[in-house]
Amino acid sequence: MSNTTIIEALRDSLVVSGRYNPDDVVRPAAILWTDADQQWTPVIGQLQMLMPELLILGEYQPGKKIGPAIWLRCVIDRTLPEILISEEAVPVIYMPGVSRQTLRAVQDCPDGLKPLVELQYRGVCWTQKNGKDWSVEAFMVSRDGGLGLDLAKDAVTRAALVTALPELIAKPIVQLQGRHLEAEDFEKLIIEDPVKDLLLWLNTPGEVRETWPAAKWKTFRSRCKKEYKFDSEKDGALVAAERLGRKNDSWVPVWQRFVEAPALYPGVAEVLRKAKPVNLGMWDDKSAWPQENESAELQLRNALLQLAEMPTDQARAIILELEKVHGSRREWVWAILGQAPLARALKHLAVVAQRTAQNLGGDTPEAMAALYMSEGWQADDAALSALAEVFSGTDSQAIQAALRSCYLPWLDSSALYLQQLIGKTPCPDKGKAEILLGNKGCVTVFTDGLRWDIACRLLEKLISQGQTAQISYRWAALPTVTATSKVAVSPVAEHIGGEVMDDTFSPFITKTGKVLTTDRFRKLLSENMIQFLCPDDTGDPSGQAWTEQGEFDSLGHSLQAKLASRVNEQLDLLLERLQGLAVAGWKEIRIVTDHGWLLVSAN
Repeated sequence: MSNTTIIEALRDSLVVSGRYNPDDVVRPAAILWTDADQQWTPVIGQLQMLMPELLILGEYQPGKKIGPAIWLRCVIDRTLPEILISEEAVPVIYMPGVSRQTLRAVQDCPDGLKPLVELQYRGVCWTQKNGKDWSVEAFMVSRDGGLGLDLAKDAVTRAALVTALPELIAKPIVQLQGRHLEAEDFEKLIIEDPVKDLLLWLNTPGEVRETWPAAKWKTFRSRCKKEYKFDSEKDGALVAAERLGRKNDSWVPVWQRFVEAPALYPGVAEVLRKAKPVNLGMWDDKSAWPQENESAELQLRNALLQLAEMPTDQARAIILELEKVHGSRREWVWAILGQAPLARALKHLAVVAQRTAQNLGGDTPEAMAALYMSEGWQADDAALSALAEVFSGTDSQAIQAALRSCYLPWLDSSALYLQQLIGKTPCPDKGKAEILLGNKGCVTVFTDGLRWDIACRLLEKLISQGQTAQISYRWAALPTVTATSKVAVSPVAEHIGGEVMDDTFSPFITKTGKVLTTDRFRKLLSENMIQFLCPDDTGDPSGQAWTEQGEFDSLGHSLQAKLASRVNEQLDLLLERLQGLAVAGWKEIRIVTDHGWLLVSAN
């Protein structure tokens, strides 16, 4: 996103390093973050505001989540009730002054670190792909897991970068992209910043007043009187917050800075709540006050819930009207903070309403498929996107009510119409399916449940990374269950028959008449000179291979509508797998799925 700051990207990178597949492995016990040169230490306090699960190795200070190794072990094992960490979060342990090599050398590891050594096996380490610690410079410039910024490589720039990190960390990444950054750019950030000081004070007025030296407080108070027309000592934070919310004159730059990185100043939101004027005029800007956003979200939720009982056409019209009223709230700071999920989801619901206004047509199955591939899939994609924006049960119910009102009827009518067309004109692929044989250097990646709309997202991601990729389709084998359809898109499909099936819909090996099992499928691959690759294997790129990646189908069964929030995560895992195969030397990568869609990516 255009407003993502460096510190948010840092948090996201840490979270991604702890990502895991719950169907295959247990959750990592912790994410270990080694920093031998202590370059990241100045910003750890800021990062803890975004990551309550961030712990620090050091002298015992439980209020700041700092403690020795044995205490950290107790925290991550959730045996200390006074230190709360969400059950869903993977704890992060920051270890200043400790290198990755120190942890690896078990015998020579200092006694004070030994309680953490085994966590590198039960957990994961936040490191570069080459296994080295993430230095500040490496994270800024790396295009493989970092930010991909263009930095001068001289020693003066490196030093200025580390010195300016506390100020730099709050900058939106987009402001630094497309520029050649040198020492001077970072030195400018170190110069006194009155706007930042004002936001820091509003964030925690009492703490700042106590920690600032008397001289700095005196200067700050004088500047507030001169530039912002209030007395920080006599008027206090509420007067300042009211003026900030009204965004008058000299307060506009302060508001803009707050909006750039609101997560860094969580206390500002609360003081804005307390400072809201009792009576706002009709023409007053209401976007600064959290209560206004909350009230609007409640109104929107109620309106969406009522759609479940309305005729389809009326529901679509109401959704489009709601978008006109609430769409602007996506630009409010509260949406950036994740406090306007329904307003964000409404953007996608409007697409659903527009795309489902007309049923899919076509006088043949092929014509109908062409219409779906050109634009019909966008309704499916928008429905998933809308569901992905919400997390609470009540918000999810509101989105589902809206989708039932206009999306479900479109799905039903489209399915029935396709059945009618197939009754008159069978699908072109009926009978023996085309065998998807590859050439030497081709690896086929099977992804269960990669629907056309999700595949389009994957295609966009591949192209954005500079990959050569294209997408095409075929009709799915029947019945469209994994047991039947997976083998139909495999290179050994010609050896499989399905005229007679048991109640599991498992096909048979034509040569032996035996039911196809996982072991027999892999044996067939081997007999046909096709390598089967386990998830971490890259195989021999001079031959052909088959591997499997992705949990869309199984997660869909277990999570139902909540799968929507996991789609992009699964796509990122799939991309990581594709990148690993490409780096290993595979010249062509085919992604196939059991539901009929085929994505071909050439390296």
